[in-house]
Amino acid sequence: GAMAWTPEYSNVGKNKIVVLSSDGHGGIAADTFTLTVLALPPHIAYIGDSVAHEDSLFLGRLHISNIGAGDTAFFSKTIVPSWIKIVGDTLTGVPEAQDAGKDTIIVVLSEKAGFADTLKKIITVLHTNHPPKLIIWSRPDSIYQYSQATWSFTAADTDKGDSLSVVWTIKPKWLTILSNQVQGANWKFAVSGTPTSTDVAWAPFVFSVRDTAGASFTIRDSVFIVALTTTSINKNNRQISFGP
Repeated sequence: GAMAWTPEYSNVGKNKIVVLSSDGHGGIAADTFTLTVLALPPHIAYIGDSVAHEDSLFLGRLHISNIGAGDTAFFSKTIVPSWIKIVGDTLTGVPEAQDAGKDTIIVVLSEKAGFADTLKKIITVLHTNHPPKLIIWSRPDSIYQYSQATWSFTAADTDKGDSLSVVWTIKPKWLTILSNQVQGANWKFAVSGTPTSTDVAWAPFVFSVRDTAGASFTIRDSVFIVALTTTSINKNNRQISFGP
């Protein structure tokens, strides 16, 4: 016949089994053998996302199972990137720009009984684009007709390898942004132009400074073009605003 038995953790080790059989007429036969019960090793698994985003909170969890009754499990080895911390069974951290790429998490779960399980998980940190920002904006209050005006402004973009460009929305025909010069994360733009007599008046202009990914900020401003016979201007009519 068949024999079935579900051992528990308390049965781990060698167990003496005695089997008795009877023929129903008083005859009895006995058989003795040893059955060794092996303990299940502890198990560790990862629960959570495999992708983290730069500048955003990342959360993951370690799921522990198959711990023997009365035994104690502990992390005997942990290898995690510098931006991740393990608190209890929780993985948490906020990756930065320099952390973009693939990171490997290795956690070894051990029992005092000597069994162990190893978790190896790859977390991919995705780069988050940072929009450019206006740092310095300064321009003359007014420009005389037929006089060349020049000024500059500075924008910053912290993304490595990014480039900035100017996109006009409202552009006076005489006004040009000539060039830009990179100084670390800062971009310096040179603005130049020579208005003529037909440009005498308030000259509004609107343009955006855009990065490679399309993020931008917008400058809305105006400058007064002064006729050579004009002795005064009303600067209070000028409206300036900066925004996305």
